[in-house]
Amino acid sequence: MDKNISLIKKYWLYSKERFPILPVLLYSGAVFYAACFFVSFFGQPSFSFIQTLPGWATLFLVTLHLRLLDEHKDYEKDLKAHPDRLLSKGIISLKELRILFWIVLGIEILINAFWGISRIAFWGALFLWSLLMFKEFFIGKFLEKRIGLYLFSHQILVIFLGFYALSFFMDFNLFNPKIFPFSLLYLFGIMCFTMTYEIARKTWSHDREHEFADSYTKSWGIPGTFIITQIIALAAGGIFYYFLIAAGVSLVSLFIIGGSYFLFLLTEILFVIKPTLKNSKTLEISSMLFVLASLISSAVTFYNHSSF
Repeated sequence: MDKNISLIKKYWLYSKERFPILPVLLYSGAVFYAACFFVSFFGQPSFSFIQTLPGWATLFLVTLHLRLLDEHKDYEKDLKAHPDRLLSKGIISLKELRILFWIVLGIEILINAFWGISRIAFWGALFLWSLLMFKEFFIGKFLEKRIGLYLFSHQILVIFLGFYALSFFMDFNLFNPKIFPFSLLYLFGIMCFTMTYEIARKTWSHDREHEFADSYTKSWGIPGTFIITQIIALAAGGIFYYFLIAAGVSLVSLFIIGGSYFLFLLTEILFVIKPTLKNSKTLEISSMLFVLASLISSAVTFYNHSSF
C-alpha cells in the first residue's frame, strides 16, 4: 500500500483496522447508559436525554485514546506479533497517532470543561487511571506474568467510566454512604460483563496461538479459561438480576439476560469440545451479544423504571 497518502485517509484506514467506529459507538453507549440510567434505582428526578450525549461522546473518545495509548505501549511487541498491521508496516506512524491522541484528548477536555468542575473531576479520575494503565502501574514485568491480575487492574477503568456516567445526575452525591456501596456493586457487575468479553475474544483455538500470543487459553488452558469465564459471567448476571428484581421490573429484561447468557454458555461448551477457529470466532460473537444484550436491556429497563 502507498505510504504517501493523506493523513485523513491514514486515520480512516487505521479506524477500519483497529477502531471500528460503529461497534465502538454501540459498545461505549451500552456501557454509558447502563451506568447512567441506574440513577433511577435511587429515585432520581427527570432529565433531558440530550443532556447525556456529551457523556456518551466522552466514553467513545476515551475508548479511542485508550487504543492510541496501547499502540504506543505495545509497539515493539506488535512489530513481531502483528507485522501485517498498518502501524507495523509503516503506513501510519506513531507520530501521526500521537497527533490524533492530542486532538482526542483536547476534545474530551473541552466537552467536560463546559459542564463544570464536577464533570472535569470525574473525567480526570478516569484519565489518570488510563495513564496508569499505559504505564502498566509501573509493575509491567510483574503483571506480565500474572495475566489475571493484569486483566483485573485494567478493567477497573470500567468502574471509573461508570462513576463518570452516574455523575451526570448525582455529582458528588455518589459518595453518600447510602448510595456509594450499591453503585459500586452495580458498576462491578458492568465490569464483570466487560471482563467476560475481554476473555472470550482472546479464547483462541490452537491454530491461532503463536509465540507472542497474549491469549487467556495460552496462560490458563482451555478448561481453565472456560471455568474462569463462566464464573465471571455468572457474577455479572447475578448482580444485574439482583438490582433488576429489587427494582421490581418486568420479566423481559431478565429473560434477555438469561437467554443471551445460555447462548454464550452453549458456544463456549462447543469450543471446549471442539476448539476450532470457527468456534473461537463464534464464541467471541456470542460473548459480545451477551454483554450488549445485558447492558442495553438494563439501561432501557432502568430508563423506563424512572420518572424520566
